[in-house]
Amino acid sequence: MKEFAYIWAGEPIDFWENAIVTSIEEYDRVMAQMPEEARAEVVLKTYMPTDGELSPVYMCKADNNGTIYYFSDFDFISFYQKTWKVIKNG
Repeated sequence: MKEFAYIWAGEPIDFWENAIVTSIEEYDRVMAQMPEEARAEVVLKTYMPTDGELSPVYMCKADNNGTIYYFSDFDFISFYQKTWKVIKNG
């Protein structure tokens, strides 16, 4: 099973609008690389626009304080830091 190129940990969220449930193959891939036990063993998928296409991002909530782990084969964090500019601040 191919390992994800990138895994990030983020603050707890309860907003999952437009995220979809993954296939069993995607679920197995995420769960095999989950850094800690998953809360409900649910893996959700969304897409981020990157380099003119949509890249899948998988999300799984940990069974601690709700840390969300993000799994991707594209470094969308660095991509947005380099390509987005602040137009208005405040």
